[in-house]
Amino acid sequence: MMGSMPRYAVTGLDRDALTQARIARGLTQEDLAIKLNVATNTVRNWETGRGNPMPNTFALLLRVLNISRSELLLEAEDALDALADYRRRAGLSQREAAGATGLPWHRLREIERGVRVATTIEAQTIAGAYGIAADDVTTANQRLHSYRHNEQT
Repeated sequence: MMGSMPRYAVTGLDRDALTQARIARGLTQEDLAIKLNVATNTVRNWETGRGNPMPNTFALLLRVLNISRSELLLEAEDALDALADYRRRAGLSQREAAGATGLPWHRLREIERGVRVATTIEAQTIAGAYGIAADDVTTANQRLHSYRHNEQT
């Protein structure tokens, strides 16, 4: 394993948005593959939903296409898994995310599960590691916390 490089592919890639962004920049699949130092078949697989880029390749993809993460990622549809989905989309395991945020692993797990309400600072730290807005962290965490609280009563 290479240092602290995440080993999970980015999930939630909007393949139609990727194809449209590539075409809008006048790039063929082969052109994009060359710029990303991947096989043309790899780009084809991303665009057909048969694969997803690794985080470092995804970051380069965003730079090459000059677009934001939100333009290429689908929204988390299940609010109850939103924080875990955001983390996986960032290509991080829960332990890797804990390391990236400086939060203890068990605290991050409790926040993702809605057992614990994230403080403002925790939400900002998690947002930075996941590449999303702090408001998205707070909303997802509070929604899940409310659901869990209502489920227990």
